[in-house]
Order: sequence, then C-alpha cells, then structure tokens
Amino acid sequence: MRKIEKNNITSLSIQVGEDETSRRFVWYNDIDTAGVRLQYALKSDYDADGGFTDENSKVVSGRSKIPYKNTEFVSCKAEIYDLTLGETYIYRVGDRYSYDDSTYTFNTYDNLDKKQSFGIVSDIHMNRKNYETETPESVQNQVNRWQNVMAKMQEVSPELGFIVSTGDNISIHNMYSLTDEETAKIAEKEHETLFAPALSKSIPFASTMGNHEITWAWDNIKFDWGHSNVMGYHYNLPNDDGESGMVLDKSMANFYFISGDVLVIGIHDMAGKTAGAFQNLTTEKNKAYIQKACEANPNARWKILVTHIPPYAFYASDDETKHMRDVFDDYCDEFNIDVVFTGHSHLFARSKHIKGNAVTNDIVTSVKNDKGYQTAEVTDPTGTVYYNVPSALDHAFAGADSDYKTWLNAWGSTTGEANKTADFGEGVKYDSPMFINVDTDSTGTTPKMVIKTMRSDNLEAIDTYTIYKNDK
Repeated sequence: MRKIEKNNITSLSIQVGEDETSRRFVWYNDIDTAGVRLQYALKSDYDADGGFTDENSKVVSGRSKIPYKNTEFVSCKAEIYDLTLGETYIYRVGDRYSYDDSTYTFNTYDNLDKKQSFGIVSDIHMNRKNYETETPESVQNQVNRWQNVMAKMQEVSPELGFIVSTGDNISIHNMYSLTDEETAKIAEKEHETLFAPALSKSIPFASTMGNHEITWAWDNIKFDWGHSNVMGYHYNLPNDDGESGMVLDKSMANFYFISGDVLVIGIHDMAGKTAGAFQNLTTEKNKAYIQKACEANPNARWKILVTHIPPYAFYASDDETKHMRDVFDDYCDEFNIDVVFTGHSHLFARSKHIKGNAVTNDIVTSVKNDKGYQTAEVTDPTGTVYYNVPSALDHAFAGADSDYKTWLNAWGSTTGEANKTADFGEGVKYDSPMFINVDTDSTGTTPKMVIKTMRSDNLEAIDTYTIYKNDK
C-alpha cells in the first residue's frame, strides 16, 4: 500500500458494541490506503483543549480487506472498548499517515437497566439500480428521507440508544440478469446511500440479513453468496462467530448484544426458503447460537429476537411459513423470548402471544381511538409476541405500489394460521412509512416494555403495546 494524499472516506457507520461500553465502526477508504486508525476522546476534553491531543485522546488500530469485486475501495473496521457511561465522545477515522478532516460524535447512556429507548426498522430498500442515469438530486433524496426517519426516531426518543433493522436495507436482489461485477457495484452504491446520513455516524446500527441482501439463483437450492459478501464488508457486528445462519465466509452472520437488561439477538434464518439437510443445519446452528447468547446474559430481563422472514405472515401460504413457525416456536419457547421483530412483508401486524405454535390464554386488554389506532397491554404473558415491522421509507412501503389493493386483499383474506394468530393490524398497510420505538422502564412497581408502532409523517402511534413483567 502507498501513502495517499487524502483519505477518501465513504459509508462510515457506527454500529452497536457488545454492550454500552463498546462501539464498533466500519467505513470505506481509498483502495491504496495504508493501515486503519480511529482516534477518539471525550467531547468535553476535546473542546477544552481545542482539538485532539496525545493526552486527551486514544487511538485504536483496525483492519482492512478489499471487498468482493471492488477495485476502488477497501473496507475498514475498528472497535472501541471501555467507554465511560453517560458521556459524549468525538472521533475521526483515517489511515496510518493521516485522519479525515471530518469529526463525529456519539453518546453513551447510563442506568440502562432502569430506563432506555431504541428503535426497530425494516425494509429500507435503498435503490441505486439506475446509477448510470440517476441524478445527484435523486440519490440525495433517498439519503434525506432516511436521515429524516432517524431524526424522527430521535425526536420521539432523545436518548435513542440504537437502531436495529430486520433486513432488506438494499434492493439489488431482484437484478438476476446482471453479472457479479454489476451486482456488486450496485450493492456497494446502495450501502453507500444507506450510510450517507449524518445520523449514521452517531446512532449505533445493527441489521440482520434480508432476502435482498442475498443474490441467489434457484437451482436445487444453489446459492451465490457474492452479494452477501458485499454486505459483510459494511457491517461490524458484535459476537458474530461467522458460523451461524447461512453466511459461509465469516462476512456476516448472527449477532447479539446486551443493552442494560435487554438482550438483542439477530439471526439470519431463511429456513422457510430452503429445504432438506441445509435447512436442518441452519436451524440447529441458529438454535445453538441463541442458547449461547442467553447463557452469556443470564440476567437479561427482556429477550428480543430479530430476523427477516416472518413466521406468522400475511403474504404467504401456510405451507411456505409452516417450517418457520415450527422453528421459531421452538426457539422462543425454550429460551423464553419476549418479542420477535420481523419484516419482509412491508406491512404491519402484531400477533397474539404464542407458545407451542398456539395462541396462549394471556389476557390482553385494549382500546381503539376514533382512527382505529390501538392501545393494549398484557401482564406476565406466557408466550411470545411477533411483529411484522412495516417499511421505513416511502419508496419501499406497500402503499406506493399500483397493485397495492389487490396485493393486500390477497394477503389479508387468508384463513390460515397467520390470521388466526393476529391481534392487531392483520397485515393492514397505512398511508405512511413507519418505525417502531421501544421503551423499557423498571423504575415503577412492575417493569414494563412499551412498543409503539409509529407513523413517520406525523409521529402518531398506530399501535401501543405494553408488556408488564414481574420477574425475569
């Protein structure tokens, strides 16, 4: 590698660490860059001293790798540990010779076992398939919309700890006629757009893999993993053992992290889309991974599972999702999972509590307002509640499709297991993209988790669901 005249940083993203005392980072730099460095300091010391100094800052070295089919950039990753809680930090990235001119800040939060807030999104679907003819304005428009959604999430929760996506953050999956090189180029551009917003540098992010993160060709369940490799170069997730799920080259697999008393487990499980021995192997590895995460965090009060394909879905036949239901009921029952967040459908739905692949007898009290928006609560439920998280951006949500009504009618009219378990939503699509805000609070008599599904246009909660839990 040679010394470059100036760092050429793109796709910089701050991502969740193993816990609140750590953060993980990933960015792209010029392919000829030499070395990977990240410098950070307390913002208060930085301001007092007028910048970074050897005394007020620390420097960590990272690692780099040339991405799949890429001839322009190198993927850089680094981690920070032993952060002090309740502080604001400032950081910059670069190579062994110099740092980029830009600096960024992030916060750490204290007493997360008492109160915390975080967000869930799905199906962002950045789209750069027409990159050769697109205008800079059209690209910036996508960046601005995603930045606006994150800003809305922060408006709802000023101390927003992190954002987790259920996947399908990009769109290239559909372009089957393209070469590997063309597919990888579009995937890179879509990730660049995803991580272009300023808030991507300050709000920790994590994501499972959706079907659009994988380029596959159906030929006796034969997979082409080139596209998922591209995704792996844009993520630096905690406790990723590189062997779970279906990622074969350690580019990105399952992850978990603890935030206060909340354990978040992300798994890549396309079990409903595969068959035979491969399906069974995936299920076994994912179950072992979930067990590992739970055993490593025995004091977690709340356990959340995040994946892409919904076991209880309004878009598919029972035959397509039956295996997923069996698998997830097994996961959730054995490890006492409280909530499963999924995506894929671009629609919203919340299930009743489910255990043993059947609706429980948990009593949910609820009321609806004049708009049909629901507020509901349950105490000490015995099963797991499943969410279909609607699309986060307006160019991806189902209501934008011309055949939306036909699509919704077909999905919503099923008499199979999906609708039998629906408690609210039943696959209903509203006329706004949405996100989910989650608040936990153990300062009262009974610890609770409040899950609000919110319109991003006016911040109205279409569904507010509170789970009270007297013990772990």
